[in-house]
Amino acid sequence: VIPFESRILATQYYNKLIEEIEVKPLQKNEYRPIEPKKPKKYKVEPLKVWFDTECITSSKNHIPYLICGITDDDLYFRYYGADCGKTFLEKACVEAREKNTDNIILYAHNASYDVRTAFLDYLFGCRGIEKGTKMLKFEGKFYLQNKSFNITIKDTYAIIPEPLKKFKDMFKISVGKEIMPFSAYNEEFLNHLNMEMDIEKFVSHLDTTKEKNECRENIQKLGFNNNGKIRISRYAEYYFKKDVEVLKKGHKKFRNMLLELDIDVDDYISIASLADGLLRNKKCYDGCYEISGLARRFIQKTLVGGRTMMRNNNKQKVLYKKNKKFVEALDANSLYPSAQVRLKTD
Repeated sequence: VIPFESRILATQYYNKLIEEIEVKPLQKNEYRPIEPKKPKKYKVEPLKVWFDTECITSSKNHIPYLICGITDDDLYFRYYGADCGKTFLEKACVEAREKNTDNIILYAHNASYDVRTAFLDYLFGCRGIEKGTKMLKFEGKFYLQNKSFNITIKDTYAIIPEPLKKFKDMFKISVGKEIMPFSAYNEEFLNHLNMEMDIEKFVSHLDTTKEKNECRENIQKLGFNNNGKIRISRYAEYYFKKDVEVLKKGHKKFRNMLLELDIDVDDYISIASLADGLLRNKKCYDGCYEISGLARRFIQKTLVGGRTMMRNNNKQKVLYKKNKKFVEALDANSLYPSAQVRLKTD
């Protein structure tokens, strides 16, 4: 049992509470009514592409070897090689130019990985919105034949925080995520993109018997069996084409569902901002104000992101010396919803 002392609470979250801030009367430029967010409007609709990047992970630095994308018009394209990100951006700009737009929106599930491995070396004037290790939104310019294009990359996982393998059942779509032996793709493959591999060696990179059998069935069904060998680039292309189809169909289905509530997911970068936008549109914040300046900073001190931890993030049993009662610090899921249920039923 640990006696109740302030040193137990001495964390970055607790320490900011003891900062002293002199709060002055609010100025007119420090507050405003909370209003619905104005959607971003384009003169010409941007080109939209759902994509995925795959990398060689056996080397010190992850090297991209394949990038696949599919447009809103179901135009599919894919490129191989360490510079596949650059070729992909060039193709996207060509398609955007044909639509008379210089704005391109790229969607990826876990966009931070794709940005860092495939695109970062080719974009200029970059800026991004990050949360922890996640890149919620990334913007930059790409130049093709002396013309600049505005590239916006959005993380669909921030809007739909579920793995792609759940999309088929979540959104009742006709395609699902396939089986992929990722570790079969290494630096040797990067240097010999048309290399063949024994099918049994290829499926041996999978973990379970079920996965191996499913992969064998796919190879036979797709006609990739060449006398017991497979050109593994063909299977990679098949897998990632399915991936981007699942991503596109799931994301568009989710967007259409929300449009029925008069809210467009394309105007938001996370599920939290989307929920806030919905509350704004439904006028749940009528009579409430947004605050900036010192007053906001003072209020912000009380917000610690729903933390229920004590020092070292360990569970503690704290003894109050006066009445010898215990307070247990537990880290559990869904504490807020469970408390709301108890309030309703008590």
